[in-house]
Amino acid sequence: MQPTLNPDSSPWRDIGIFDCVSGMIDRHTYRKGDIVVLRSPDNAKHKLVKRIVALEGDLVHTLAPYPESAVRIPRGHVWVQGDDPFHSDDSNLFGPVPAALIESRLIWIVWPLPRFGRPPKRTSDSRNEGIYRYAMSTFQKDRTRSAKVTFDGIVKY
Repeated sequence: MQPTLNPDSSPWRDIGIFDCVSGMIDRHTYRKGDIVVLRSPDNAKHKLVKRIVALEGDLVHTLAPYPESAVRIPRGHVWVQGDDPFHSDDSNLFGPVPAALIESRLIWIVWPLPRFGRPPKRTSDSRNEGIYRYAMSTFQKDRTRSAKVTFDGIVKY
């Protein structure tokens, strides 16, 4: 979840308080922007820390390597992404995630003291971040679709 958690500018790792109870009582307590801990859909032994980007019924414009350019989130699912989308194992890799895989939600950062408080909203280094993300996604999808694998195993673009 870098750069939101454990930013390079901090010499310490973030320590936070997670709410494990409210999600068990009512799965609808999650909102867009929440940072959550969930079991990986690919390997139940691994846990992921991601941000909820979309809830059931929302339409998401995906990033590479997801095969479709847009997807509507099915009932009981969420779309999660890391804050560094091109270096993250997230819904763009495995699709919408069942909300039942979410184990907790980050509610407070307690250490380091200069970062004490509610988790920050997704930060952007640039006003053109959306344009950059879209351009990179389009580039990667086009490159993947145009790749040709030869019999000797060499990928040619």
